[in-house]
Amino acid sequence: AISASQSSGEKYLSLKEEALRDMAIFYTETGRVDEAIAYFKGVVDDGEFYPRVLEKLGRQYERNVEPAKATQVYESLLKTNKDSEAGFRVMVKLVDLDLRRGRYNEALARFKGMNLSPGGNSETQVASQNLRAMIRRTATEHHEKFRKQGDKRALAVAELYYTTYLREFLAADDSRKEFPEIQMYLAEVKRESGKSKEASELYRSVLESKDKRYAKEAGALWTASLSEAIRANNPSVAAGQAASSKTKPGDPSPLELEYVEAADRMQEALGDTTEGREAALKAAEVLAGYKKSQEDAVARLQKLIDRNPKSPQAITGARLWLQVLGDHGSEEIREVVTKIRANSELMAADAAAGGKLRAQMNEQDTKFRVGEIARQEKANDFGSAGRNYESFAVDAPSRDLAEKAYANAVTSFLKAKDSDSVERVSQAWVKRYPRSPKALELIRAAATQNLSQGLFDSAAQMFERLGREAGDADSLETAGRIAEGSGDIARAQKLWTSYLELHRSHPRRFSVILALAKTEDAAHQDGEAVSHYKACLGGSVELAPECGARLGDLYLRNQNSAEAKKYFRQVASQRGTASKSKKKKPSAKAAKSGAASSHSGDVMSVASGGAYVGYARFKLAEMVEQERQFARLEMPEAKLKAGINERLAFLEPMSRAYTHAVEAGGPWAVAALDRLAAWAMNFAHDVDDIQAPPGFDAASVAAFRKGLEGISLPLKRKAASTWTQGYQQALSGELLSPVLPSLADHLAEVGASNPARAQGYRNRLRLAGVPADGGAEGGVLAMQHTREKLLKNPQDSGAWTDYGNLLWGEGKPLLIYAEQPKVAGSA
Repeated sequence: AISASQSSGEKYLSLKEEALRDMAIFYTETGRVDEAIAYFKGVVDDGEFYPRVLEKLGRQYERNVEPAKATQVYESLLKTNKDSEAGFRVMVKLVDLDLRRGRYNEALARFKGMNLSPGGNSETQVASQNLRAMIRRTATEHHEKFRKQGDKRALAVAELYYTTYLREFLAADDSRKEFPEIQMYLAEVKRESGKSKEASELYRSVLESKDKRYAKEAGALWTASLSEAIRANNPSVAAGQAASSKTKPGDPSPLELEYVEAADRMQEALGDTTEGREAALKAAEVLAGYKKSQEDAVARLQKLIDRNPKSPQAITGARLWLQVLGDHGSEEIREVVTKIRANSELMAADAAAGGKLRAQMNEQDTKFRVGEIARQEKANDFGSAGRNYESFAVDAPSRDLAEKAYANAVTSFLKAKDSDSVERVSQAWVKRYPRSPKALELIRAAATQNLSQGLFDSAAQMFERLGREAGDADSLETAGRIAEGSGDIARAQKLWTSYLELHRSHPRRFSVILALAKTEDAAHQDGEAVSHYKACLGGSVELAPECGARLGDLYLRNQNSAEAKKYFRQVASQRGTASKSKKKKPSAKAAKSGAASSHSGDVMSVASGGAYVGYARFKLAEMVEQERQFARLEMPEAKLKAGINERLAFLEPMSRAYTHAVEAGGPWAVAALDRLAAWAMNFAHDVDDIQAPPGFDAASVAAFRKGLEGISLPLKRKAASTWTQGYQQALSGELLSPVLPSLADHLAEVGASNPARAQGYRNRLRLAGVPADGGAEGGVLAMQHTREKLLKNPQDSGAWTDYGNLLWGEGKPLLIYAEQPKVAGSA
């Protein structure tokens, strides 16, 4: 068709054009581009015909979304005239198609060796701009994709295209000042790829460009990337952290020196700005980490402080300066601290920022003082050490530090045996921190030590202070007990009254009420005693028997037998069994901490009230006995018989009353048996003393006496049996009772072989620890040695037992108390 049209002129012109177009497509789709070029040169005068056809064909394939065919056509077109404007535009088209298909390396290879700024017509200029935009867009899109998705492949594409954009486009034309911006992006990509050194070079380049938009950020990132590189080369070293870690020998590494150089460059570029000062500080931090470069670091820090003392970097620099000097002599550090404190602007800025520099210098002062105290303690100069601790506590910035200092001061003064200073420090401590558990524990221990050393007034004052100012109820009770034991009853009553006012709901308030009532009873303050006995009786089940028994005694002393019987009966109606008379041994827990005990009671346990139940029953029986009076037994026979019958009738209720006391057990059971036997023996003696009627002859008198013996002898045998029962009960139960001597005498009188007269069961008494008089060592030496034991170890329970025995021997039994519930370390 083409050949025919060539020889026919204009006749087949339209057929020729259509045939030429089809031939172009045929050649292109079969890949025979070279043949096509040669063919069209021979049949067409227009050299641009084939390229135009191909360009139109490529566009059509693009519209039809056939990128592979479009690429094939454009590559064919590129072969026709690679260096032409059309060739450039086709190359741009091919790059675009490759990018759409994800062929990133192939896209960049397209324009290798080509002029990327070809000039030419407007269409070509647009293509050139599009190519530039495509390269940048591909880099930024993949950079953003990594930021959002963490896709490392996207990061690699971004790095490749940022590099290409810088090299191929911005190196030739940066009229829009994009170079620092793209370098920042590329540096970030390289940092994320682990190429810290390459990133550093880029940041350095941007910093040196002094571009106002990016120079500050580049400087900061430059040093950060160098820090990463340092860590990557030596994980144990981190730039900027050298001062906080152990100082290393030698010089900084090359990377660290580069880091210092970067910081210096940044400071030079940015001047006295926040960023510039931060750079100078970072350089000093690195140098401070090495012995050989510390002098340089200190010089830099001083320069930083002098330039702008009000800046946060100056504050940090001063703190670093102190850290660097941490291993130097104390005098040098003192000089530096003095110099820093003299910089008023620096200290004012620090105060406004929270005072960390001041706190660090205070800590340094603390180290100086602690070192001095340590030297004093080593020299056994505990008095001076205590005074320094006391002064330190006053200046301590925190409660924890102050309380530790107070505790050490108390301990030092205790070692120095300076009780006045112990009391002074204790007073200051509880006044400053009234509810401090530490103060409570240590001051109680100190007060206990004073008690063990015989400093009873000082011990009482310290316990009182804990009770009043620290709110410790047990200590206030203890103070009252010590005052009572020392004979100062008025002070004891005052302290216990304060206790009851301050601690109205404390579990031990009824013990205090009872103690107060007993002192009032002993002082014949009957109205107050009655009131407190009744309060105790109505509030404490445990103490009710003792309170009721003592109240009955008080009424009996005042000859109010009706009220006495009322309260004795109330106690007697309770059930209880008295315990043995042995003193209760301190428990391990009670002896452990050595804190003084603070309450007393009878030697036997009264937990069940048994002893007081027995006592109340005894007193009721005794009142029954004393209230019944009998006429003398005498003739005539009718009168005598009536008198004997009257006594015999009374023996039954009286015996029942005393037997009730016996059933309670304990020492008052022994007393009840003694009284019952004595009454029977007295009855027998009364019978024996009856005189025969006048006029009886000897035989009649003998018969009369014989008849009386029938009454008295059974009574005597009953009395002897009852005394024996009482003695055996006392012996088996180790029960102490005031009637034992007379009971032994009675048994001797009735012919019993055991015990010997007036010996009781004294030879069976057992006392733990040293004798009350100190034994062979003597009271003075025994007390001295015992106190030395307690001073050495306040947890020595055996020493506390010895101390109690010796106090007993000195006539101070009220200073010895049983264990105190809920207070650790009772003595």
